[in-house]
Amino acid sequence: MQAEVKRLLELRKQLAEYDETYNQLVAPIKAERDALQNKITEELKKQGQFSARFEGATVTRSVRKTVRIVDEPTLVKTLKEQGLQDYISEQVNDLWDSAAKELAKEGKVLPGTQLEEKEFLSVRTNDKEDSRKVTVE
Repeated sequence: MQAEVKRLLELRKQLAEYDETYNQLVAPIKAERDALQNKITEELKKQGQFSARFEGATVTRSVRKTVRIVDEPTLVKTLKEQGLQDYISEQVNDLWDSAAKELAKEGKVLPGTQLEEKEFLSVRTNDKEDSRKVTVE
């Protein structure tokens, strides 16, 4: 078993080196990707567009809304007052997640929560030729 442990350590070291090399190689690519996504998102905002089709891809600007608990005692009190004890057990339980998603969709918050918006960009490649293709430049 000594030989196996020694080989395992060698493999782990080699994998760590490969991981480090990989991270060094992809870091500038990821940074450029992030910068381009931010630029595209800002351009779509300026143009008042949520989606645009280009040769090779369709980009869609979306906003994801989530409710984050910022004051749990206040939220627990509010849920109790509204007869929603199913969502709590000394602290807010997992059932709260689905209710929070519904509140976020409606843009509502309860005391002890706040609505957060995270904007993201979706890119879908166009695999098929489409006669309706519109190129925006």
